[in-house]
Amino acid sequence: MAKWILVFLTALLPISLVALPTSNPGEASFCYDSLFLRDCLSNCGNFSLRGGFYGDYVFNRHTQVDSSISSGDIDKTTIYTNGGIVTLNFCNLLDVYAILAETKIALMTPEAIFTGRSISNVNTVLQTESDFSWGVGGRLSWSFCGGSLVGVDGRYFSANLPISYIKRENVSPRYLEDVSLKYQEWQLSAGYSHRFCSSDGALSFAPYLALKWAGLRGNMDEAVLPITSFTFPYVLHDLVESKCIGYVVGITSLYYQKASINVEGRFADELALHINAQLVF
Repeated sequence: MAKWILVFLTALLPISLVALPTSNPGEASFCYDSLFLRDCLSNCGNFSLRGGFYGDYVFNRHTQVDSSISSGDIDKTTIYTNGGIVTLNFCNLLDVYAILAETKIALMTPEAIFTGRSISNVNTVLQTESDFSWGVGGRLSWSFCGGSLVGVDGRYFSANLPISYIKRENVSPRYLEDVSLKYQEWQLSAGYSHRFCSSDGALSFAPYLALKWAGLRGNMDEAVLPITSFTFPYVLHDLVESKCIGYVVGITSLYYQKASINVEGRFADELALHINAQLVF
């Protein structure tokens, strides 16, 4: 049984899925069976190190431009992230983690957002290249009533992505140089989880619900693109969130205290899918 679970976890790692998940609010109390330094914190238990695949696929993050000369919501903002996560756990209560990944962002919206001219409603796509991104965060989890857990999480995510091209509807894409999207997002969340164990204790499942608040800033330095084949010059205004409150539904499956797979969906401020698979070292 253990062999097949490990094979399944290994198969998940290269999945090409890809703005910030919450993960299970009880995760800091799940996987802690470390291979080293057990009970190193004396009366406070042990610490352990986890690592694995981090994939986040945002179908639409609700954003808007932040400018005195143009306003309005971006129709669709997609954010694709593939990478890894390393988590240090203390006392089966606190997780401190780092994310190293690659991210790509696309904006799809009428060009009036960039030109400031309401008569211009032709659809436009702005696409970044895939480039390095990183994040850090921490989580506190408390267990009570035999299987019920609550937790709070805070995290920060950053990426500086070169803009590859901008494409006006029915016009060939225009590739850009020396223009980038500096993307930052920060988030606070809190949630409830309940763990259900199999009769032998080998497998368990923990569905969860969470609420989150998230803010973002996408800085494009108000770059002006005097593209002659387009109707008007484009000004790349900064982006901010248009919705900041969301909710999360997810489930975590665990094998003893050694491995976990987490899947969650996020709604309201964004429509997104997150998958996370981790092993304890």
